[in-house]
Amino acid sequence: MPLLTKEQIINFDDGVFDIHFEDVPEWTTEGKETAQVGILSFNGNERERFDRWLAEKSDVDVKTSKVKTLPPNVKEEILVRTLCDSNRTLLFARADVKSLGEKHHAVIDRLAQRAQEINGYGDAAIENAEENSEDVQN
Repeated sequence: MPLLTKEQIINFDDGVFDIHFEDVPEWTTEGKETAQVGILSFNGNERERFDRWLAEKSDVDVKTSKVKTLPPNVKEEILVRTLCDSNRTLLFARADVKSLGEKHHAVIDRLAQRAQEINGYGDAAIENAEENSEDVQN
């Protein structure tokens, strides 16, 4: 079995940067087709930037490595980094995090969970970290 070259690896179309379309019935105009948003999968650099942001903004117990508290609007943060149009262009800028936070929590929760799944955060890793965070705060 031949080994890949540097050029082959760099030029290979991974095909994993697909847009995953999600229905958002809550944002559908009456009498129209169900509205959808696109959720983009991270490339390696985007994943690293989000992971770094999450690590820098979270309060982690040094002894146990468990997250004690997460930064505010963490779900909205992943959404501004993943919600896109059909051309894979992001819809929001980082400055829009607070505006997304004003949307209904059920929609944000569902879309953020889907963005986590698409981007390999296991079984809703951010949600699990939030539960751990709440346990520590109580």
